[in-house]
Amino acid sequence: MRKFMTSTLGAILALGVISGSAGAANFTNIAFGISIDVDDALTRQPPLRDIQYFKSQDKSGSLMIKRIHDLTIIDLLEELRDVGYRDMRDGVILGMTGEPIEADIESGRGLLIPVRGRIRGQQITGVVGAYSGHDGQGFLVIGTAKPEHWAAWEPRMKTMFDSVRFVEIDRKTMVGIGKTCSRARSCSTSVRR
Repeated sequence: MRKFMTSTLGAILALGVISGSAGAANFTNIAFGISIDVDDALTRQPPLRDIQYFKSQDKSGSLMIKRIHDLTIIDLLEELRDVGYRDMRDGVILGMTGEPIEADIESGRGLLIPVRGRIRGQQITGVVGAYSGHDGQGFLVIGTAKPEHWAAWEPRMKTMFDSVRFVEIDRKTMVGIGKTCSRARSCSTSVRR
């Protein structure tokens, strides 16, 4: 689990924080098994293995979605609670800042965990959403903001996290994610509302 935390949170949190706008676009990925309404201020970046990034044009905000086949929410929570997360190579230090909250999601379990820490010396505040579905879905959604921007972005983060839904996984797509989905757009779609 520690190796997982190092690779996932280090990659994600290096992106930073979110800046605002009023709209949202739906992102659905049938390989990950997720549907989420992503704030319009965030632009979808090319996928990297099992990670989908979204970041603001001014690089002040980010959202990351990582597929995890065997996500154990309790183990993740215990690690964050016991030792936090440290990746000295990427300069990332995170710790829980409050009690986790159950996410309102059908056909599985979700937990929203408030975090605070530093990325390469820059202070961040954010939320880690851990989701595990009854049909094999497993993913993390992580959103961060600079502490001075968190009050403005907390409601927008809540809107994005509240929109998370499990979707049926296309097993053929899931098997080929390393080769097919990272190059093709058939694994996911983005539809404007």
